[in-house]
Amino acid sequence: MQRVLLTLIFSAGLSLNAATELKEDMNTMMPKSDGIQVALSKSFLDVEITESSIPIETESSSLNDVMGLSIGYINAPIRSLGYMGTLQIDQVSEDGETLNVYSLYADGVYALSTKANLFAGLNISKIEESGESDSAEISPSLGIQLGGEYRFTNNFSLRGRYIIRNNELTFPGLSSGDLTMNARISGLELALVGTF
Repeated sequence: MQRVLLTLIFSAGLSLNAATELKEDMNTMMPKSDGIQVALSKSFLDVEITESSIPIETESSSLNDVMGLSIGYINAPIRSLGYMGTLQIDQVSEDGETLNVYSLYADGVYALSTKANLFAGLNISKIEESGESDSAEISPSLGIQLGGEYRFTNNFSLRGRYIIRNNELTFPGLSSGDLTMNARISGLELALVGTF
């Protein structure tokens, strides 16, 4: 009787150990659905500037030389609502002038599977001109974004998102008073993302 009981306990211990090892193996084979994310991005943006006092008159241009680097965190349980937060810096080079755009993104994420997710959220961004400039004072405002991400390996994915960023430009000290303009930057961003 003792021998049978010892055999059952020993077998149960082996089964529990095998199940634990199998779970660990499965976790290493599954794509990461949570962790720190680092991304390198390329954006294709349009800029629309509207004078606050004359909202009908707009000026627009395109920015195609925009590269970005970001770090963030994602928690995206499968078929459940998760979250993602990202801090990003984009460098915009246009007509010999360089601008740095600092953005903070907060997203709700829904993971469709272990490989794909959709997200949407809010952003706030600050534009900083490099070098000396006595032009506009730039104030951040809220914007929105939405997109999706597809994992092609356990740790690497492609992310695409449509972004709308808003900023307010104030030109102080004009003879007619301060001039305020709204700058809306919108467009597509593509990124290679590593999740660790």
